[in-house]
Amino acid sequence: MSNTNSGYKPNQLYSVFSLAAVLFLLGLLYMLYVYGNQTISYLKEQVRLTVELDNNIRPIDLQSIKAEIYKLPDYKDESLEFISKEDGLKIIEEELGENLSTFGIANPLFDVITFNLRSEAITNENLQKVSEELKQQKAVRDVFFQEKLVYNLEGNISKFRYIGLGVAMIFLLIAISLIYNTVRLTIYNNRLTIKQMQLIGAKDGFIRKPYLKQALINGFLGGVLAITIIQMALQFLWSLEPEIKSIASNKDFIWIYIGLVGLGMLISLISTYQTVSRFLKTHRDELR
Repeated sequence: MSNTNSGYKPNQLYSVFSLAAVLFLLGLLYMLYVYGNQTISYLKEQVRLTVELDNNIRPIDLQSIKAEIYKLPDYKDESLEFISKEDGLKIIEEELGENLSTFGIANPLFDVITFNLRSEAITNENLQKVSEELKQQKAVRDVFFQEKLVYNLEGNISKFRYIGLGVAMIFLLIAISLIYNTVRLTIYNNRLTIKQMQLIGAKDGFIRKPYLKQALINGFLGGVLAITIIQMALQFLWSLEPEIKSIASNKDFIWIYIGLVGLGMLISLISTYQTVSRFLKTHRDELR
Protein backbone atom coordinates (compact mmCIF):
# COMPACT_ATOMS: atom_id res chain seq x y z
CA MET A 1 0.00 0.00 0.00
CA SER A 2 2.96 2.29 -0.38
CA ASN A 3 2.14 2.91 -4.04
CA THR A 4 -0.46 5.57 -3.32
CA ASN A 5 -0.67 8.51 -5.70
CA SER A 6 0.29 12.07 -4.95
CA GLY A 7 -3.33 13.02 -4.24
CA TYR A 8 -3.21 11.09 -1.00
CA LYS A 9 -1.10 13.55 0.97
CA PRO A 10 -3.27 16.66 0.39
CA ASN A 11 -6.31 14.69 1.51
CA GLN A 12 -4.49 13.65 4.64
CA LEU A 13 -3.73 17.32 5.31
CA TYR A 14 -7.40 18.23 4.88
CA SER A 15 -8.28 15.58 7.45
CA VAL A 16 -5.69 16.90 9.89
CA PHE A 17 -6.81 20.53 9.51
CA SER A 18 -10.49 19.64 9.83
CA LEU A 19 -9.83 17.54 12.90
CA ALA A 20 -7.72 20.34 14.38
CA ALA A 21 -10.62 22.78 13.88
CA VAL A 22 -12.96 20.41 15.74
CA LEU A 23 -10.53 19.93 18.61
CA PHE A 24 -9.84 23.67 18.79
CA LEU A 25 -13.54 24.46 19.20
CA LEU A 26 -14.09 21.61 21.65
CA GLY A 27 -11.08 22.77 23.68
CA LEU A 28 -12.39 26.33 23.85
CA LEU A 29 -15.86 25.12 24.82
CA TYR A 30 -14.45 22.93 27.56
CA MET A 31 -12.43 25.83 28.94
CA LEU A 32 -15.50 28.05 28.84
CA TYR A 33 -17.55 25.51 30.77
CA VAL A 34 -14.83 24.81 33.33
CA TYR A 35 -13.27 28.26 33.68
CA GLY A 36 -16.11 30.45 32.41
CA ASN A 37 -17.54 31.11 35.87
CA GLN A 38 -14.09 31.84 37.30
CA THR A 39 -13.42 34.22 34.43
CA ILE A 40 -16.73 36.00 34.96
CA SER A 41 -15.98 36.29 38.70
CA TYR A 42 -12.58 37.76 37.92
CA LEU A 43 -14.06 40.27 35.48
CA LYS A 44 -16.77 41.25 37.96
CA GLU A 45 -14.11 42.07 40.51
CA GLN A 46 -12.55 44.46 37.98
CA VAL A 47 -15.70 46.62 38.06
CA ARG A 48 -14.71 49.72 39.98
CA LEU A 49 -17.15 51.89 41.86
CA THR A 50 -16.35 55.58 41.62
CA VAL A 51 -17.37 57.92 44.41
CA GLU A 52 -17.40 61.56 43.26
CA LEU A 53 -16.59 63.97 46.08
CA ASP A 54 -17.40 67.63 46.71
CA ASN A 55 -14.75 70.23 45.98
CA ASN A 56 -12.65 71.27 48.97
CA ILE A 57 -13.72 68.24 50.96
CA ARG A 58 -12.50 68.31 54.54
CA PRO A 59 -9.94 65.65 55.55
CA ILE A 60 -12.27 64.42 58.32
CA ASP A 61 -15.08 63.89 55.81
CA LEU A 62 -12.71 62.07 53.45
CA GLN A 63 -11.65 59.73 56.24
CA SER A 64 -15.28 59.16 57.19
CA ILE A 65 -16.15 58.09 53.63
CA LYS A 66 -13.14 55.79 53.48
CA ALA A 67 -14.18 54.23 56.77
CA GLU A 68 -17.66 53.54 55.39
CA ILE A 69 -16.17 51.82 52.35
CA TYR A 70 -13.82 49.70 54.48
CA LYS A 71 -16.82 48.57 56.54
CA LEU A 72 -18.69 47.21 53.51
CA PRO A 73 -18.99 43.43 54.00
CA ASP A 74 -17.93 42.67 50.40
CA TYR A 75 -15.18 45.28 50.07
CA LYS A 76 -12.18 43.86 48.20
CA ASP A 77 -9.07 44.38 50.29
CA GLU A 78 -6.52 46.97 49.17
CA SER A 79 -8.65 48.12 46.23
CA LEU A 80 -9.46 51.63 47.49
CA GLU A 81 -7.72 54.48 45.69
CA PHE A 82 -8.09 58.24 46.10
CA ILE A 83 -7.61 60.26 42.91
CA SER A 84 -7.49 64.05 43.24
CA LYS A 85 -8.96 66.17 40.47
CA GLU A 86 -5.43 67.32 39.59
CA ASP A 87 -4.25 63.72 39.16
CA GLY A 88 -7.42 62.93 37.22
CA LEU A 89 -6.70 65.79 34.83
CA LYS A 90 -3.14 64.53 34.30
CA ILE A 91 -4.48 61.08 33.42
CA ILE A 92 -6.87 62.57 30.86
CA GLU A 93 -4.14 64.76 29.37
CA GLU A 94 -1.83 61.74 29.03
CA GLU A 95 -4.57 59.80 27.25
CA LEU A 96 -5.44 62.70 24.94
CA GLY A 97 -1.86 63.82 24.43
CA GLU A 98 -2.93 67.39 25.01
CA ASN A 99 -2.35 69.91 27.77
CA LEU A 100 -5.86 71.23 28.43
CA SER A 101 -4.61 74.19 30.46
CA THR A 102 -3.16 75.73 27.28
CA PHE A 103 -6.72 76.08 25.97
CA GLY A 104 -7.75 78.06 29.04
CA ILE A 105 -10.06 75.28 30.20
CA ALA A 106 -10.60 75.11 33.95
CA ASN A 107 -10.31 71.69 35.57
CA PRO A 108 -13.89 70.29 35.39
CA LEU A 109 -13.14 67.21 37.44
CA PHE A 110 -13.80 66.31 41.07
CA ASP A 111 -11.83 64.36 43.60
CA VAL A 112 -12.88 60.72 43.50
CA ILE A 113 -12.48 57.50 45.44
CA THR A 114 -12.51 54.24 43.50
CA PHE A 115 -12.77 50.74 44.93
CA ASN A 116 -13.84 47.18 44.09
CA LEU A 117 -16.22 44.67 45.62
CA ARG A 118 -15.91 40.89 45.63
CA SER A 119 -17.54 39.14 42.68
CA GLU A 120 -20.52 37.77 44.63
CA ALA A 121 -21.52 41.35 45.51
CA ILE A 122 -21.63 42.51 41.89
CA THR A 123 -25.37 42.42 41.39
CA ASN A 124 -27.55 45.30 40.29
CA GLU A 125 -29.46 45.30 43.58
CA ASN A 126 -26.36 45.27 45.76
CA LEU A 127 -24.56 47.94 43.74
CA GLN A 128 -27.60 50.18 43.98
CA LYS A 129 -27.73 49.55 47.73
CA VAL A 130 -24.05 50.40 48.22
CA SER A 131 -24.47 53.47 46.04
CA GLU A 132 -27.40 54.77 48.08
CA GLU A 133 -25.55 54.15 51.35
CA LEU A 134 -22.53 56.13 50.22
CA LYS A 135 -24.65 58.96 48.84
CA GLN A 136 -25.88 59.59 52.36
CA GLN A 137 -22.43 60.95 53.20
CA LYS A 138 -22.72 64.72 52.91
CA ALA A 139 -19.45 65.14 50.98
CA VAL A 140 -20.46 62.61 48.30
CA ARG A 141 -21.80 64.06 45.05
CA ASP A 142 -22.56 60.82 43.24
CA VAL A 143 -21.56 57.15 42.83
CA PHE A 144 -20.94 55.51 39.45
CA PHE A 145 -20.43 51.90 38.38
CA GLN A 146 -20.45 49.90 35.11
CA GLU A 147 -22.18 46.65 35.96
CA LYS A 148 -23.86 46.41 32.55
CA LEU A 149 -20.52 45.65 30.90
CA VAL A 150 -20.05 42.52 32.99
CA TYR A 151 -23.62 41.31 32.59
CA ASN A 152 -23.39 41.73 28.82
CA LEU A 153 -20.14 39.78 28.83
CA GLU A 154 -21.71 37.02 30.93
CA GLY A 155 -24.61 36.76 28.51
CA ASN A 156 -22.30 36.69 25.50
CA ILE A 157 -20.23 33.88 27.03
CA SER A 158 -23.38 31.82 27.58
CA LYS A 159 -24.45 32.41 23.96
CA PHE A 160 -21.00 31.49 22.69
CA ARG A 161 -21.18 28.18 24.53
CA TYR A 162 -24.27 27.10 22.61
CA ILE A 163 -23.20 28.58 19.27
CA GLY A 164 -19.73 27.09 19.65
CA LEU A 165 -21.18 23.68 20.45
CA GLY A 166 -23.27 23.78 17.28
CA VAL A 167 -20.29 24.87 15.16
CA ALA A 168 -18.13 22.15 16.74
CA MET A 169 -20.70 19.49 15.82
CA ILE A 170 -20.73 20.73 12.22
CA PHE A 171 -16.94 20.61 12.06
CA LEU A 172 -16.99 17.15 13.62
CA LEU A 173 -19.22 15.90 10.81
CA ILE A 174 -16.93 17.56 8.26
CA ALA A 175 -13.87 15.98 9.86
CA ILE A 176 -15.43 12.51 9.85
CA SER A 177 -16.50 13.02 6.23
CA LEU A 178 -12.96 14.03 5.21
CA ILE A 179 -11.47 11.07 7.06
CA TYR A 180 -13.95 8.79 5.30
CA ASN A 181 -13.14 10.24 1.86
CA THR A 182 -9.39 10.12 2.55
CA VAL A 183 -9.50 6.45 3.47
CA ARG A 184 -11.87 5.72 0.58
CA LEU A 185 -9.46 7.36 -1.89
CA THR A 186 -6.55 5.41 -0.45
CA ILE A 187 -8.45 2.14 -0.66
CA TYR A 188 -9.51 2.93 -4.22
CA ASN A 189 -5.87 3.47 -5.19
CA ASN A 190 -5.00 0.13 -3.61
CA ARG A 191 -8.24 -1.77 -4.27
CA LEU A 192 -6.61 -4.52 -6.33
CA THR A 193 -3.82 -5.02 -3.81
CA ILE A 194 -6.33 -5.24 -0.97
CA LYS A 195 -8.47 -7.82 -2.72
CA GLN A 196 -5.40 -9.85 -3.68
CA MET A 197 -4.32 -9.83 -0.04
CA GLN A 198 -7.77 -11.05 0.96
CA LEU A 199 -7.64 -13.81 -1.66
CA ILE A 200 -4.34 -15.16 -0.35
CA GLY A 201 -5.76 -15.22 3.16
CA ALA A 202 -4.55 -11.94 4.74
CA LYS A 203 -6.47 -11.16 7.90
CA ASP A 204 -8.58 -8.03 8.05
CA GLY A 205 -6.53 -6.83 10.97
CA PHE A 206 -3.34 -7.03 8.92
CA ILE A 207 -4.92 -5.03 6.10
CA ARG A 208 -6.32 -2.41 8.49
CA LYS A 209 -3.01 -1.90 10.30
CA PRO A 210 -1.38 0.72 7.98
CA TYR A 211 -4.62 2.70 7.77
CA LEU A 212 -5.06 2.71 11.52
CA LYS A 213 -1.44 3.70 11.97
CA GLN A 214 -1.95 6.67 9.64
CA ALA A 215 -5.18 7.51 11.50
CA LEU A 216 -3.29 7.72 14.79
CA ILE A 217 -0.68 9.97 13.19
CA ASN A 218 -3.40 12.22 11.73
CA GLY A 219 -5.19 12.38 15.07
CA PHE A 220 -1.97 13.22 16.89
CA LEU A 221 -1.06 15.96 14.39
CA GLY A 222 -4.60 17.38 14.54
CA GLY A 223 -4.42 17.48 18.33
CA VAL A 224 -1.01 19.15 18.36
CA LEU A 225 -2.18 21.74 15.84
CA ALA A 226 -5.32 22.44 17.88
CA ILE A 227 -3.48 22.95 21.16
CA THR A 228 -0.91 25.15 19.40
CA ILE A 229 -3.69 27.45 18.19
CA ILE A 230 -5.36 27.40 21.62
CA GLN A 231 -2.07 28.27 23.31
CA MET A 232 -1.52 31.15 20.88
CA ALA A 233 -5.03 32.44 21.60
CA LEU A 234 -4.40 32.18 25.35
CA GLN A 235 -1.06 33.97 25.07
CA PHE A 236 -2.80 36.82 23.24
CA LEU A 237 -5.51 36.96 25.91
CA TRP A 238 -2.95 36.90 28.71
CA SER A 239 -1.04 39.74 27.04
CA LEU A 240 -4.21 41.84 27.23
CA GLU A 241 -5.11 40.78 30.79
CA PRO A 242 -2.16 39.05 32.53
CA GLU A 243 -4.06 38.38 35.76
CA ILE A 244 -6.51 36.05 33.95
CA LYS A 245 -3.65 33.54 33.76
CA SER A 246 -4.05 32.89 37.48
CA ILE A 247 -7.53 31.40 36.95
CA ALA A 248 -6.07 28.03 35.91
CA SER A 249 -2.68 26.46 36.59
CA ASN A 250 -0.30 25.08 33.97
CA LYS A 251 -1.06 21.59 35.28
CA ASP A 252 -4.73 22.03 34.35
CA PHE A 253 -3.84 23.01 30.79
CA ILE A 254 -1.45 20.07 30.40
CA TRP A 255 -4.27 17.61 31.15
CA ILE A 256 -6.63 19.45 28.80
CA TYR A 257 -4.05 19.31 26.02
CA ILE A 258 -3.35 15.62 26.60
CA GLY A 259 -7.10 15.00 26.49
CA LEU A 260 -7.45 16.88 23.17
CA VAL A 261 -4.64 14.90 21.55
CA GLY A 262 -6.15 11.65 22.83
CA LEU A 263 -9.60 12.66 21.60
CA GLY A 264 -8.20 13.53 18.16
CA MET A 265 -6.51 10.15 17.88
CA LEU A 266 -9.68 8.39 19.05
CA ILE A 267 -11.96 10.19 16.56
CA SER A 268 -9.56 9.50 13.70
CA LEU A 269 -9.05 5.88 14.73
CA ILE A 270 -12.75 5.04 15.09
CA SER A 271 -13.68 6.78 11.83
CA THR A 272 -10.91 5.03 9.94
CA TYR A 273 -11.66 1.63 11.46
CA GLN A 274 -15.32 1.80 10.51
CA THR A 275 -14.52 3.03 7.00
CA VAL A 276 -11.90 0.36 6.31
CA SER A 277 -14.14 -2.37 7.76
CA ARG A 278 -16.94 -1.30 5.44
CA PHE A 279 -14.74 -1.46 2.36
CA LEU A 280 -13.22 -4.78 3.33
CA LYS A 281 -16.73 -6.21 3.06
CA THR A 282 -17.29 -4.55 -0.32
CA HIS A 283 -17.07 -6.71 -3.43
CA ARG A 284 -14.12 -6.06 -5.73
CA ASP A 285 -16.36 -5.02 -8.63
CA GLU A 286 -18.04 -2.37 -6.50
CA LEU A 287 -14.71 -0.65 -5.91
CA ARG A 288 -14.24 0.17 -9.59
